[in-house]
Amino acid sequence: RTGTYDDLARSDVVAFTDAAPPGGADLIVAVDAIPYLGDLAELLEAVGRALRPGGLAVFNADVLDAKSLLPSLDSAHDQYRLGFSGRWRHLPKYVKATAKVAGLVLDSKAGVEKLRAESRVGRDKKSGALAVLDKRQTVETAVFAFRKPD
Repeated sequence: RTGTYDDLARSDVVAFTDAAPPGGADLIVAVDAIPYLGDLAELLEAVGRALRPGGLAVFNADVLDAKSLLPSLDSAHDQYRLGFSGRWRHLPKYVKATAKVAGLVLDSKAGVEKLRAESRVGRDKKSGALAVLDKRQTVETAVFAFRKPD
């Protein structure tokens, strides 16, 4: 115990945020949590309820490149996709629209950063040894800040 935090909990992010007292949070920060969720509606609605008027929510999301999407029969599926790494990638316009529905306004967008590279790992067909299967791919991450209006 270092005294750094007023409170620290280990929990499902959606359930924890949903259980927070309405209007009780000045600031909600989720670092590298959003890429483990597909549909963000439930979380952002809970964030909107938990923030006090004027409160701020800051988080990052791995970016889904709209140019790489093939047409789909499921338009909701075109808003976010599961990557080979098990992390979800989201269209920035989807994140903004979902936050708006939850009553949050974009305060600022820090921008898109290239934070890391990923490669698929698997078994080599000839030797059976563990091997990198493809070229490393850079993952772009957008940082968002949404405010609950006064």
